[in-house]
Amino acid sequence: MTFRAALAAIAALLLLTSSATAAALAAPGAARSAPDIASRPPKTSGGLHEASASAFDLDNEAFYAELAQVFARYDRLFSTTTSTPLSSSRSRANVTSAEAELDRLIFDTPMADFVAARAAHDPPTFDWESDGCSMADDYPFEVNFHDSCVRHDFGYRNYKQQKRCSDEDRKRVDDNFRADLLRVCARAGWWKRLRCNTAALSYWALVRAGGHFVWCEGVEGGG
Repeated sequence: MTFRAALAAIAALLLLTSSATAAALAAPGAARSAPDIASRPPKTSGGLHEASASAFDLDNEAFYAELAQVFARYDRLFSTTTSTPLSSSRSRANVTSAEAELDRLIFDTPMADFVAARAAHDPPTFDWESDGCSMADDYPFEVNFHDSCVRHDFGYRNYKQQKRCSDEDRKRVDDNFRADLLRVCARAGWWKRLRCNTAALSYWALVRAGGHFVWCEGVEGGG
């Protein structure tokens, strides 16, 4: 089986994952909550939303807890600890201004502001190129995963440029990708949210499984 076929198989498996399957996959003792999931919109009362969504458990705490368990399982499965970190346990006091600006754009900038910065190539010293979600759909279920994929590419390209190539660095960029995707899903209509959250998990699991092949590729100690 080729690498692409393997990734496609993982995606197909995860896209079929229901809340019941998620519970079966989850490791015993996994965390019962995740900050990314907690940001979903509040429940509404009465009307079509409540009556129809109940059939899919979209606002059920157990469903989101099960997704959190799956996140924890795949996080352990795809995290690597064998490579030699280039940035190691670097003191935050020693971070350069360029590194601080990169981290701000990835982790602390609202998506709309990031998209505006990319359109302006501001700052111009960063690598702003991206192929979006690569082999995957940039707009599954007519929701915008494109911008999240672009910011994920931005993290990979510029962490490589700055030679910040530890496994911990990659995990931070990957986990921020997951958070960006889940924020998109939180704004989606209730009828899309189950599929959207499952797709978000699939995209994240794929980069955790295969991202190490391209992470800091060509940099000694990376990739």
